[in-house]
Amino acid sequence: MIPAVYAARAQDLVAAGRSPQRARAETNRTSATLLGLIGAVGALGGVAVNLTLRESFGRMDSAVPAFALFSAFYLLCAAVTWAAYRRRPGERLDGGRRHPQVGADSSGRSYSGSKTYSG
Repeated sequence: MIPAVYAARAQDLVAAGRSPQRARAETNRTSATLLGLIGAVGALGGVAVNLTLRESFGRMDSAVPAFALFSAFYLLCAAVTWAAYRRRPGERLDGGRRHPQVGADSSGRSYSGSKTYSG
């Protein structure tokens, strides 16, 4: 999904006047950087699960505290995901103006920077 998002961003940059080669190179670099970071965070998450379970068994002789912590963390992640992605297109949590790449046509239908209508 990340490469697709940045491919659409490259199209927006080309439409804004940037050369296609430069736009693709810039968005490919950003996409690859994000994928590397996401992979590192995922690996760190695997280590954190192991350490948390080990500490829970060491102190309490039970995995219940670890799973309670995991559940709370996943609920937090779900709330952040909802706040970031489940809003109506173009709506901002801070009530500010729309992002320059997101808007609506004259009928009020929202669209992304790739001009694909979402509703």
